[in-house]
Amino acid sequence: PVVLNLSAMGKGEAWVNGQSIGRYWLSLLTAQGKPSQTLYHVPRSFLKTSDNLLVLLEETGGDPLGISVDTISTTYTDSSDNVNTISSTKRIHCHLNNDPKIIEQH
Repeated sequence: PVVLNLSAMGKGEAWVNGQSIGRYWLSLLTAQGKPSQTLYHVPRSFLKTSDNLLVLLEETGGDPLGISVDTISTTYTDSSDNVNTISSTKRIHCHLNNDPKIIEQH
């Protein structure tokens, strides 16, 4: 699966290529003091082969340069009840575009 790692962000909403992947709220903590969720699933059907656009509406602050798109490993059980793990983690770093023309358009 492809996930958006928003552990560097605060509270807001995210869109990938115009498709909402939902709201994030990393200041919502578990009893152990950890964010309740940091990874957000991005359906592969939302992605293009290049020039993908991530739009964030950040309400409380955060570091957008700390965002990454990751693929994560998956564990499954086959018909013989053997547990198998597919381990393929790839991190793709995002870049921030501060061009005022882009910000004004959206």
